[in-house]
Amino acid sequence: YTQMCLIAGYLSNLRLEQLPPVMPVYNHKDIYGCFEPVLEHMHMMLGTIEKSYASFLFNQRDRLFSLRMHPAYKTDKLYLGIRIPKDMTELQLGDWISDAIIASDDAIDSVRDKRITGARRSLIREGDMYQLIPSRGVILVELENDPAYIHFEQNINIFNPADHP
Repeated sequence: YTQMCLIAGYLSNLRLEQLPPVMPVYNHKDIYGCFEPVLEHMHMMLGTIEKSYASFLFNQRDRLFSLRMHPAYKTDKLYLGIRIPKDMTELQLGDWISDAIIASDDAIDSVRDKRITGARRSLIREGDMYQLIPSRGVILVELENDPAYIHFEQNINIFNPADHP
């Protein structure tokens, strides 16, 4: 058990911006309870090596964020890493993205007319970040790649109608 914790500690160096978890004290009467968190942490750290992903920066004009969607980005889910602004809390940013409109150029009018927010999204909580580990001050959002709202070779736009200039 101590050797596994040592290896888990070495693997934690793969993500220096994330603090490693405190591992449970060894308890011979609860072997699973001791080993499971260590193995889970090791698997998560190794998973950061195995998976690769590309980062693309959105263009920003005032409170409108846009990115040209290349067909090579086409997957079932898209993941957004959103840096928390200095004047917002994580909770406020989560509310902002939940209320934001997310749609491609030619879907914006339809989304506004229907008074909906476009592509379905959900905040990824810390326990659900199996292979995506964000930097500090970043929240992750899983975005459903719905062809009704996201069209490739167009801009995907993110803005919140409640924002005031």
